[in-house]
Amino acid sequence: MNTSVDLPGGSVRAVPWSMHGFRHILGLITIGTLCAGCVAGSDDAGDAGPDTSPDADAVGEPATWLWDIWGSLGRQYANAVVEAEDGGVYLAGAVPETRDPDLSGGWLARIDPDGRARWELLVPGTWLSSVALHPDGGIVVVGADSGDSHRNGWVAHVDAEGAPAWRIEWEMGRGLEWPTAVDAIRATPDGTFLVAGTVVRGSPAGPDSPRVWLAELTAEGEVLWQRTLQEAEIDRAALELAADSDILLAATDRSGAAWLMRLDRHGMPRWTRRLLVSEWAGVARIDVVETSDKHIALVSNHEALALVVRFTSRGDLQWQRALDMGAPEFGSVVLPGIDGSVIIGGYEGSGDVTTPDLWLAGMDRDGEPTWQHSVRWQGCEVANDGFVARDGSIVVATGGCEHAMVLRIGADGRYGGGCEHLVPAVASSRNADVTIEDVAITAVDIDLTPTITSFDTLPTTSAIETVCESPVGAE
Repeated sequence: MNTSVDLPGGSVRAVPWSMHGFRHILGLITIGTLCAGCVAGSDDAGDAGPDTSPDADAVGEPATWLWDIWGSLGRQYANAVVEAEDGGVYLAGAVPETRDPDLSGGWLARIDPDGRARWELLVPGTWLSSVALHPDGGIVVVGADSGDSHRNGWVAHVDAEGAPAWRIEWEMGRGLEWPTAVDAIRATPDGTFLVAGTVVRGSPAGPDSPRVWLAELTAEGEVLWQRTLQEAEIDRAALELAADSDILLAATDRSGAAWLMRLDRHGMPRWTRRLLVSEWAGVARIDVVETSDKHIALVSNHEALALVVRFTSRGDLQWQRALDMGAPEFGSVVLPGIDGSVIIGGYEGSGDVTTPDLWLAGMDRDGEPTWQHSVRWQGCEVANDGFVARDGSIVVATGGCEHAMVLRIGADGRYGGGCEHLVPAVASSRNADVTIEDVAITAVDIDLTPTITSFDTLPTTSAIETVCESPVGAE
C-alpha cells in the first residue's frame, strides 16, 4: 500500500521497501575456540561538572571474546557497531568485492550475545557508514550509494528482526545541493536522530567541494531541520551528543586539517577549532567524544602518530599528545573511560599501512597512557567504531583485508592473559605541537526534500569464529 508522507518542502509518496521474497535465513554458524583463558583482566574549575563515569571498583569483570566474521560472498568488514538491548551487537559495514559484482554492497547483521547471527542482510549497491539504536529496539543506519560519482546519501530504519521499515534518500539535482554521503548518526534522548555528512552543489562543470551537512530526523524519518556549515570543506564527519544536548562535530578536510565544532541542539555554532595536522600516507581518520568529566577528546593523526587532543567544554585547549608505540600508529576511535580518561582505538602501520594490526590504549585525564594492547590475528584489522557497554566493557568493531572482527575486553583494558592474539604493549606519549585556529563558521538553513525510496535487500550468511573466549571471573 502506498502512503503519503509530509516532509519539509512537500509530500512524497512512500514506496514499500522491496524484498526478494524476504525471509530470515539463518545459515549454519561455525564457532570454534582457538584460544581459551582470555579475560578482561588539571581540569578547568567550574567547567568539568560532575563525573558521570562508573566507579572503577563497581565495574564488573565481563567475559572477553574476539569474534572473527567471514562472509559467504567475499570480503566483508564492519564500519559501525552499536549495542543491542539484549547485550548483543548490531553491525553495519560493507561487502566491497564479491565473486558476483551484483552482490557487493552494504552489510547489516545482528549478533546475539552467544556469538550467533540472528539475521544478516546485504544491501546491494550501497555503503553503510554508521548505526544507532532505534526506540523500537531495531536500528537506523546511514550511508550512501556505492558508485564513484553522483552518490546520494540516505538513512534507513530496520526493526529488531531485520525487517525494513523506511528509507529516505536525498537525490542528486543539477544546480541544487544534495548530500552525497551520510557519515554519522547519533540517537538523542528525545527519540530523534542527528545525522551528519557531506553536501555538494551541482553545476555544469561538476559538483563543487563538499561541506558539512547536519540534520535531525524523527523516529519515523521526518526531517525536522537541516543546516550546512559553509566554511568547512570536508571529506568525512564524526558526531557525538554532549550531556547538555549540544552537538559535537569533528571532521577532516581536503587539506588534511581536522575540525572540531560545538553546536547547540539545533545545529547553530557555539565555537569552532581547526587543527593543522600533518597526515601521513593519505590517512585521514577522526573521532570525537565527551569525557565523563564533561571535557572533549578528539582523536586524529599527526606525523604518523595517533593524535589525542583534550579541550574544555568551552573549546579551550588543555593538552595535545601524540601516542608513540615505536611504529606508525593511526588513531581512529575514541571512547569515554573512567574518571575523565579516554580509550583510543587505532591500527599500527609497521611501515606498511596495507597490513595493520589493531590496538587499543587507555589515556588518563592528563594524557598519560595507562594500558595498551595489540590484536594480532589475520592482519589488516583496523578499528572502525566502538562503544562502552552497559556493563562497562569495551567493544570495538573492525574491518580487515577479508573479514570483520568484534573484540570485547574489560573496563580499563583488563584481561587475564592466556590469549596469544591479545598482546600487551607499552605506549608512551609526548607533547604535540599542532597549530589550532579559532574559526568562525556560518550555519545556513537548507530545504532539501528527501524521497522515500525502495531498494533490494538480500539475506546472507557468515561464518563466525570465536577466536578467544572466557567466562566471567576466569583466571
